[in-house]
Amino acid sequence: MGTLGKIKATVVTAIAALLLSGVGACLPVFAGTAATTEISNIAELTYGNAQSQSSNNETFDVQELTDLELVALDSSPVNVASPSAQLLSFELTHTGNGQQSYELLLSQSNSDDFDLSDLELWLDSDGDGMFDDMVDSLYDPGNLPELGPGEALVIFVPLNVPANQALNDVADISLTATASDLGAEAGNPGGTINGAGEGGTDLVVGTNGGQQTATTQLLVSNSAAIEIDNSVTFQQSFPAGVTPVVLSLTPGTRGAGNDEPAAVHIQNVTNVGFEIAIVEPAGSDGRYETNNAVVSYLAIEPGVHQFPNGDVIESGTVTTSSLQRGNGV
Repeated sequence: MGTLGKIKATVVTAIAALLLSGVGACLPVFAGTAATTEISNIAELTYGNAQSQSSNNETFDVQELTDLELVALDSSPVNVASPSAQLLSFELTHTGNGQQSYELLLSQSNSDDFDLSDLELWLDSDGDGMFDDMVDSLYDPGNLPELGPGEALVIFVPLNVPANQALNDVADISLTATASDLGAEAGNPGGTINGAGEGGTDLVVGTNGGQQTATTQLLVSNSAAIEIDNSVTFQQSFPAGVTPVVLSLTPGTRGAGNDEPAAVHIQNVTNVGFEIAIVEPAGSDGRYETNNAVVSYLAIEPGVHQFPNGDVIESGTVTTSSLQRGNGV
């Protein structure tokens, strides 16, 4: 075979190798270049005594690739108390090269120890990574979230762990995100839908199949059932029928140090007193046990009150189920 024949054979072999490398080699190219981008190619071959030959100018449009990455932001298992309010977070990143809307679905395992009811999905509308039901949006299947190339969305799942769960009970909460344009091709890496991409290009399914599931496990590590073991009688009773507002400060101890977390729970407030308990997290050292704890409190009749010096104080109550949670704070 002559020199020119060898060069031609080498070029053909290289092209064949590229074509046979399949979807795995093509997808990174698609992901890095916007869908519908027009690319022109001219091949030039130089051989012999500075002789050259150019091919025709070939033009093609980059096809649309769609894919995602979905991760749970909470380290699993998440230790919880029964009962307690919790907040789970997931992050969805669009790794394709066009715009894509996503369907979201929550599910629970059939082989775990308990289920949670009334689960909701919330979208981090303002992108601050903190859940606020006055700002963030409740997921609406009729108005799917849409992401551009490289864009990410944090998804919140507020939930309530039911009471009376045994220690070491577990519950698995799974979130599945699916590219809404894929239909039957969802979960089929390398699949193609002709003409379904942006600008009439083909829609190519990425290596994760355009569909992914992330799971977080809840582990009951402490019972938060409050054992009310102390009662307080006001030094002066309020008028009959008046239920005062009772505010407590952070609990302290008699000489054991106050650097451990604890919460004060107050219930059954009447005009003559209330019941109180101090609850420590699982694994605490018990320094806030009843005989060692000191809690300061203020009880005041609801309404607006003015002191003789002109200062005004207002007291009242509000019922809320809102939570806030931020990563890395």
